[in-house]
Amino acid sequence: MNHILSDFLSDTCNSLENLRRNNVYKEFYYHIKCENLEDFLSKDITQSVQYQNLFQDLMQIKGPVLYWYEITSSHSNNDIIRALKEYKQKRQRVTPVIYKNYNRRTNILYVGKCKENFWGRVMQHLGYYKTPTTQGLQLFHWAKELRLEVRLNALEFASDMKDIMPVIELFFAKQLQPLVGRHT
Repeated sequence: MNHILSDFLSDTCNSLENLRRNNVYKEFYYHIKCENLEDFLSKDITQSVQYQNLFQDLMQIKGPVLYWYEITSSHSNNDIIRALKEYKQKRQRVTPVIYKNYNRRTNILYVGKCKENFWGRVMQHLGYYKTPTTQGLQLFHWAKELRLEVRLNALEFASDMKDIMPVIELFFAKQLQPLVGRHT
């Protein structure tokens, strides 16, 4: 059993050393005005005039990716949490856990990671994934009416980082203190 742990630690150290030497592979950001989100539940958002370029860019990101949604509008965190709680009571789509003792000064809504297909994860967070039981921010469904504005920030890492993305996500979540999401 010790050789498995030793191999894991060796691989992790090599990946982190590679990250230290080469930094992140690619940085990406995109500003989202939720009030402009349209209903793409029955249409393909990747082919829409409004979002076609965004999804073409997102499909070029191979992963793994660490990402976070930063609140850029002047809404209070209490207003955001209230709107999300009201939506959660309807139980239409699955949203992330709301922290009971959230940092009222944070401007980070959510921190996440994915190993690949980042564009699909963004679609889930926008609220357009066909399966409502797949967790995501579901911005179209509750943040549109609130007129929330967020900035999607993403860092793409080298492919050898896939297995340690949970560690990186946890570190970033502890530093950024998002309003929602489970990071323990």
